[in-house]
Amino acid sequence: MKEYITLDQYFAQSPTLDLILISSAKDLLIKVNSLLEELGCDSVTMTSGYRDPTHNSAIGGAPNSKHTKAQAIDIADNDRVIGQKLLMRMDLLRARGCAIEDLNYCVLKNGNKWIHIQSVLPSSGRSVFIPYSGPIVLK
Repeated sequence: MKEYITLDQYFAQSPTLDLILISSAKDLLIKVNSLLEELGCDSVTMTSGYRDPTHNSAIGGAPNSKHTKAQAIDIADNDRVIGQKLLMRMDLLRARGCAIEDLNYCVLKNGNKWIHIQSVLPSSGRSVFIPYSGPIVLK
Protein backbone atom coordinates (compact mmCIF):
# COMPACT_ATOMS: atom_id res chain seq x y z
CA MET A 1 0.00 0.00 0.00
CA LYS A 2 1.23 3.48 -0.86
CA GLU A 3 1.89 5.67 2.18
CA TYR A 4 0.46 9.10 1.37
CA ILE A 5 0.50 10.28 4.99
CA THR A 6 2.97 8.91 7.55
CA LEU A 7 2.54 8.62 11.30
CA ASP A 8 5.28 11.22 11.79
CA GLN A 9 3.49 13.68 9.50
CA TYR A 10 0.18 13.04 11.22
CA PHE A 11 1.62 13.79 14.68
CA ALA A 12 3.98 16.60 13.58
CA GLN A 13 2.28 19.14 15.90
CA SER A 14 2.41 16.97 19.02
CA PRO A 15 5.57 15.75 20.74
CA THR A 16 3.82 13.81 23.55
CA LEU A 17 1.64 10.86 22.64
CA ASP A 18 0.06 7.90 24.36
CA LEU A 19 -0.41 4.38 23.03
CA ILE A 20 -4.16 4.81 22.52
CA LEU A 21 -3.63 7.83 20.24
CA ILE A 22 -0.90 6.03 18.30
CA SER A 23 -3.15 3.00 17.82
CA SER A 24 -6.06 5.18 16.67
CA ALA A 25 -3.81 7.06 14.25
CA LYS A 26 -2.43 3.83 12.77
CA ASP A 27 -5.99 2.62 12.18
CA LEU A 28 -6.94 5.95 10.57
CA LEU A 29 -3.89 6.06 8.31
CA ILE A 30 -4.31 2.47 7.13
CA LYS A 31 -7.88 3.31 6.13
CA VAL A 32 -7.07 6.70 4.59
CA ASN A 33 -3.93 5.60 2.72
CA SER A 34 -5.72 2.57 1.24
CA LEU A 35 -8.70 4.75 0.34
CA LEU A 36 -6.52 7.31 -1.45
CA GLU A 37 -4.69 4.56 -3.31
CA GLU A 38 -7.94 2.94 -4.43
CA LEU A 39 -9.17 6.34 -5.65
CA GLY A 40 -6.01 6.62 -7.75
CA CYS A 41 -4.61 9.75 -6.08
CA ASP A 42 -1.08 10.70 -7.11
CA SER A 43 -0.18 12.69 -4.01
CA VAL A 44 -1.99 14.59 -1.27
CA THR A 45 -1.32 17.39 1.19
CA MET A 46 -2.50 16.96 4.76
CA THR A 47 -3.82 20.25 6.14
CA SER A 48 -4.68 19.00 9.63
CA GLY A 49 -3.75 15.82 11.47
CA TYR A 50 -3.72 15.17 15.20
CA ARG A 51 -4.57 18.19 17.38
CA ASP A 52 -4.01 18.26 21.09
CA PRO A 53 -7.06 19.71 22.88
CA THR A 54 -5.34 23.05 23.59
CA HIS A 55 -4.37 23.59 19.95
CA ASN A 56 -7.79 22.39 18.79
CA SER A 57 -9.51 24.97 21.02
CA ALA A 58 -7.12 27.74 19.94
CA ILE A 59 -7.97 27.25 16.26
CA GLY A 60 -11.73 27.05 16.88
CA GLY A 61 -12.03 23.29 16.42
CA ALA A 62 -15.12 21.47 17.62
CA PRO A 63 -14.91 20.50 21.32
CA ASN A 64 -15.52 16.84 20.42
CA SER A 65 -13.25 16.91 17.36
CA LYS A 66 -12.11 13.51 16.14
CA HIS A 67 -8.74 15.19 15.45
CA THR A 68 -8.13 15.20 19.23
CA LYS A 69 -8.69 11.44 19.33
CA ALA A 70 -6.43 10.72 16.31
CA GLN A 71 -9.50 9.61 14.35
CA ALA A 72 -9.64 12.38 11.71
CA ILE A 73 -7.54 13.98 9.02
CA ASP A 74 -8.04 16.93 6.67
CA ILE A 75 -6.55 16.80 3.17
CA ALA A 76 -6.34 19.70 0.73
CA ASP A 77 -8.95 19.34 -2.02
CA ASN A 78 -9.23 22.76 -3.72
CA ASP A 79 -10.37 21.28 -7.04
CA ARG A 80 -12.74 18.85 -5.26
CA VAL A 81 -11.33 15.86 -7.15
CA ILE A 82 -10.95 13.71 -4.01
CA GLY A 83 -14.34 14.75 -2.64
CA GLN A 84 -16.15 14.03 -5.91
CA LYS A 85 -14.44 10.65 -6.26
CA LEU A 86 -15.48 9.75 -2.72
CA LEU A 87 -19.07 10.80 -3.34
CA MET A 88 -19.13 8.54 -6.42
CA ARG A 89 -17.54 5.66 -4.47
CA MET A 90 -19.34 5.70 -1.13
CA ASP A 91 -18.85 1.94 -1.01
CA LEU A 92 -15.15 2.55 -0.31
CA LEU A 93 -16.00 4.65 2.75
CA ARG A 94 -18.57 2.16 4.00
CA ALA A 95 -16.20 -0.79 3.57
CA ARG A 96 -13.70 0.95 5.87
CA GLY A 97 -16.25 2.29 8.38
CA CYS A 98 -15.18 5.84 7.47
CA ALA A 99 -17.10 9.06 7.05
CA ILE A 100 -16.54 12.48 5.46
CA GLU A 101 -17.94 15.88 6.33
CA ASP A 102 -20.39 17.38 3.87
CA LEU A 103 -18.15 19.20 1.38
CA ASN A 104 -20.10 22.45 1.82
CA TYR A 105 -18.69 22.71 5.37
CA CYS A 106 -15.04 22.31 4.27
CA VAL A 107 -14.30 25.75 2.78
CA LEU A 108 -12.26 28.65 4.15
CA LYS A 109 -13.11 32.31 3.56
CA ASN A 110 -10.13 32.52 1.19
CA GLY A 111 -11.68 29.77 -0.95
CA ASN A 112 -9.33 26.94 0.08
CA LYS A 113 -11.11 23.61 0.33
CA TRP A 114 -10.35 20.35 2.06
CA ILE A 115 -11.82 16.93 2.66
CA HIS A 116 -12.34 15.81 6.28
CA ILE A 117 -12.08 12.03 6.62
CA GLN A 118 -12.62 10.23 9.89
CA SER A 119 -12.07 6.59 10.76
CA VAL A 120 -15.28 6.27 12.75
CA LEU A 121 -18.87 6.99 11.83
CA PRO A 122 -20.63 9.94 13.47
CA SER A 123 -23.54 9.31 15.81
CA SER A 124 -25.91 9.58 12.83
CA GLY A 125 -24.20 6.56 11.26
CA ARG A 126 -23.98 8.41 7.93
CA SER A 127 -20.98 8.21 5.64
CA VAL A 128 -21.44 11.88 4.71
CA PHE A 129 -22.39 14.04 7.66
CA ILE A 130 -23.11 17.64 8.61
CA PRO A 131 -20.72 18.56 11.44
CA TYR A 132 -23.03 20.98 13.23
CA SER A 133 -26.53 22.38 13.04
CA GLY A 134 -27.11 25.89 11.82
CA PRO A 135 -25.84 27.88 8.85
CA ILE A 136 -22.53 27.19 7.15
CA VAL A 137 -19.89 29.50 8.59
CA LEU A 138 -16.76 30.05 6.52
CA LYS A 139 -13.67 30.04 8.71
